[in-house]
Amino acid sequence: MRALVGVFLLSAGLVAPAAAQTPRWEVGIGALLTGRESAGTTSASVLGPGGDSLTLFRTTNRVTSGLGVESQLSLRLRERLRAEFAFGWVRADLESLISGDFEGVPDVSLTQGVQQFRGEVAVAYRLLQRGRLSAFVRGGAGGFREITTDQALVGNGASASLGGVAHVLVRQAPSGLFGRIALRLEARAVLRQGGVKFGAEGARVSPAFVAGLVISR
Repeated sequence: MRALVGVFLLSAGLVAPAAAQTPRWEVGIGALLTGRESAGTTSASVLGPGGDSLTLFRTTNRVTSGLGVESQLSLRLRERLRAEFAFGWVRADLESLISGDFEGVPDVSLTQGVQQFRGEVAVAYRLLQRGRLSAFVRGGAGGFREITTDQALVGNGASASLGGVAHVLVRQAPSGLFGRIALRLEARAVLRQGGVKFGAEGARVSPAFVAGLVISR
């Protein structure tokens, strides 16, 4: 009799199947890939004999694509709305191209490793639930700290992001701490201000991608 009632409620849409139920909490970890971005342009100048400015050389700087790891903690606020706390670490390179030397010295490129530590608070709203697939739109804001490997340059900054997240359920168990395991795929656009940069470089936008696993109950 209970089985018949359960089948009736499920078919009537009064209860959700296990794959569609919203977890109370989620913990995830995955690989983080960041896109390259400008780090500013500067010029070295001196005053000439006539009082005019003489440019000695020019440097164009950028941070290359980086690879790291990101962890997430997600808590249910409403049936479709979740709060997320994300923490990440990325290793990239700071490239500086020195050009336009007034003595005609050929252009030279210098590379320095840089680490980035980031934290973000975000909200995610579920747009779609189809079988094992869940799709979310996600927006967040936070801060970051960049340090070159020789610790000569350190910069703090603020960031904001907007993107989409997909969860694909790979395991569903009726009980146990690791009852649900899903694959998490995310793409986001990140707006950053500050950090290790040169000159009057303002806010810049770069992509970021996350692929990993999520455990939830």
